[in-house]
Amino acid sequence: MSNKKKNPTVTMRQSEIKKLKAQCTQDAIEAMMAIFLTVMHDKEGYGITRLKRLNKRLNDYAELVSEGYVSIKELKGALLDEMGIKITFGSSPENKEK
Repeated sequence: MSNKKKNPTVTMRQSEIKKLKAQCTQDAIEAMMAIFLTVMHDKEGYGITRLKRLNKRLNDYAELVSEGYVSIKELKGALLDEMGIKITFGSSPENKEK
């Protein structure tokens, strides 16, 4: 008898998948906003007034993304095209401060 655990198949309705995707998107956006605001406070010296203003603006953009008016791909493309900033995660060379 094998001790291997099976990877169960789960059946979901399309509406359940859509709801789960929306929740995952919201969770990911909130996590990145928390990281970003913390960095702006800890490393760039932003105080409560600027953080609140930035948080509002981040929320405005996050709503545009979650409502489908703009995609993350489009935002990343604009950052790359307009400012030369390539969004990457981890310890890639692009993330090293010059």
